[in-house]
Amino acid sequence: MWKDTQTTETELKDIALSEPLGESKISTLQILEKRLANLSRRRVALGEAASNLQRLEARVELALESAGMSREVEIIAKEVDMTRSLLDDDRFADFGLGTESTDSIKTSDHSHELS
Repeated sequence: MWKDTQTTETELKDIALSEPLGESKISTLQILEKRLANLSRRRVALGEAASNLQRLEARVELALESAGMSREVEIIAKEVDMTRSLLDDDRFADFGLGTESTDSIKTSDHSHELS
């Protein structure tokens, strides 16, 4: 399209053009210039769209990562709570797995360190 514009401009410089042909070339040149302006605006708009898309993709990835980390913390907390409730359950006290026995294990571990 740029070449068409240059060609038309060159043709307009020709002195031997008839008046109707000159007017036609001028109209053609104006149309080509408008098309070039449209192409330029389109490039800018596409660049902006690509940038926005990249930003949105990064935001989605961040949200997924954050949700994953949050979910992992939530799962670990639930597992700890479930384990604690199982250890506190009287059914396991007969096997020495209640919280009292784990507390004594912790105490006995520290008593070895003091010796």
